[in-house]
Amino acid sequence: MRSPKPIKVLIAEDDGRLAHQTRKHLTSCGFEVRVAHSGSQAKSLITDWQPRFVLADLILQEMNAFEMIEFIRSHHLENSVQVLVLSGHSSTANVQAAFKKGAMDYIVKPFDLNALAHRLYFHCQESKEVKDLTPAEMNQTSSGAQMLFLTDLLLRQALQPQPLQNRLFNLCRMVSSKLDAVRCSIIHCLDQHRGLVVSSNDDFKATGIELKLERYPEILNVLNSQKVLVVENLDSNQQLRGIKSLLEQIQFNSMIVCPVQWGGQVQAVLSLRMPEEQKHISDDEVRFAEVVSHIVSLSLNSEYQSSNQNFWNSAA
Repeated sequence: MRSPKPIKVLIAEDDGRLAHQTRKHLTSCGFEVRVAHSGSQAKSLITDWQPRFVLADLILQEMNAFEMIEFIRSHHLENSVQVLVLSGHSSTANVQAAFKKGAMDYIVKPFDLNALAHRLYFHCQESKEVKDLTPAEMNQTSSGAQMLFLTDLLLRQALQPQPLQNRLFNLCRMVSSKLDAVRCSIIHCLDQHRGLVVSSNDDFKATGIELKLERYPEILNVLNSQKVLVVENLDSNQQLRGIKSLLEQIQFNSMIVCPVQWGGQVQAVLSLRMPEEQKHISDDEVRFAEVVSHIVSLSLNSEYQSSNQNFWNSAA
């Protein structure tokens, strides 16, 4: 059997030392890597070599990362070449501006090389778009009645006169049971680097466990894009399986991650990790997870407004 071609990564960075270290590490992880130290070199490699990913310095000589995104779009390569912005600035405004421009991710310098490899591996997985159903389509689906019944149960649980922590824990248990998820967690994102576990179906006492978000690219993706993320099992993809075998402690496989918001902002996620043997995530499963994330958001908004304090931090 012919070996799959390695995934191409272009590093557009004028810091020679950083570019060299990054290239060396990513090559050891199974990627094919080239370096451009200026915008003109990057443009030439993008059009001729056509990498899968471009790690672009936000203030690269001759062309910044945003201009590079425009260049890729002008050459109709946006579906095959994705830009990950590298920057020493980590403000929320900068991060969200990069996503609005069309960046796939935003990497804050200095970054951990192994975490960067994990982020690239994560982005190799194709996300799945779930189309909204019309009322007529909803009536025709065989699982419509079941979905309404489950939604009613979830709403009843959310309205129970018990402490919020108990309600969230019970919601996580119900969702994980319904979808056969390995784990269902609600995670509050303190910033671009740190997260707190607020509830998890497998341990009521998990509240307050701190996470380094650089190890969880799926959480950062949903936090910054403010969109639902669905990733299906790719163990059958020979190309990605080879990269995965070279990396340690891969934190994701099949998953559904939904944004959770209060105060008008996405400040947390509902994360569902599916069994490794599950090869497909249905649209109904995704919609059910979305319903739960909305219920969690409503519960938190109510709690936040009544107590006028940040539940997440006080619970931790």
